[in-house]
Amino acid sequence: MGELAHRARRERVSVSGAAQPVPVTVTRILDPAEPVPAISVPALGVLVGGLALWSGSTVAYVEGSWPWFVSSTLNALASYLLFTVS
Repeated sequence: MGELAHRARRERVSVSGAAQPVPVTVTRILDPAEPVPAISVPALGVLVGGLALWSGSTVAYVEGSWPWFVSSTLNALASYLLFTVS
């Protein structure tokens, strides 16, 4: 990489054209060998919650507890939750 590319990575150009240094926000570089849990508990909770919402709203519509547009809205929210986990 050329000197200009290195300088562009280190500095931010303001509207006036003067270069300003970019503050460093990284306090620690993660170790790739650091152990991670086998299952993410928050992601598992979102998965279970999404499945419960989807199945519960579908059953409520089939049983006639509420109209289709309520069930469709809740199923859309549940689908968003399920895609968030994946």
